[in-house]
Order: sequence, then structure tokens, then C-alpha cells
Amino acid sequence: MGADRAVPRPGPDVEEDVVHGVLAHAHPEYQRDRMSKAIVAADAVAGLLVAAALVRPERSVGMKVSSVKKKLKEKAFAPGVNREEIGLAETNLGLSLDEFIGLGIEGVQEVAGEIGL
Repeated sequence: MGADRAVPRPGPDVEEDVVHGVLAHAHPEYQRDRMSKAIVAADAVAGLLVAAALVRPERSVGMKVSSVKKKLKEKAFAPGVNREEIGLAETNLGLSLDEFIGLGIEGVQEVAGEIGL
């Protein structure tokens, strides 16, 4: 069964690019547009940021891009995080690594209370 059949088909109000964005998360062949690529990269950086927050006493409060970049370089830290997907943010999204991680930090901090970080 193909990936496009594994996901229930959405209603008529859901755009095809949204479906591809969801499928891109697990199936690289659907990483065709900017949104699909952004979903994949955002998931990877979110995993890194959650792991980084969990080892800090103050969690995400005061988290800095520079400290996250150090964690990114440590292969043993959060080994399940796909660092290559994070690194593609510049090529695929037009954002520097610092900008991308900074946006991720802001996003985590916005929902920190809801997710315990």
C-alpha cells in the first residue's frame, strides 16, 4: 500500500499541498514544496529543543541559540534527532541556522506552559 493510501483522504476543503505536508513527515518523496520541507525541519528542531530544555533547570526560559547549536554538534545528545533535516533549513527555507533555531526557541517558549517546558 502506498503512503498516499495509508492516510485517510481529507474532505474537499483540504488543499492537496496540506496533504503532501502531512505525508512529507514520514515519506521523503512528498517533500516537494516549501511547506512540506518546513514541516520536516520543524519537527527535527522541535525534538532537539525539547531535549535541550529537559536538561536545563529552567527548561526553555532563557534558552539561547548558541547553547542549542552546541547541543546540535554533540552527536550523543538527542541521537534520534535528524541533524541533516535541521541543516537543510537554509537551503530549503532560506533561513540561517541561527534564525531557524531562534524561531524554534520562540515557538517552544510560546507553548512552554502547556508542554511543561
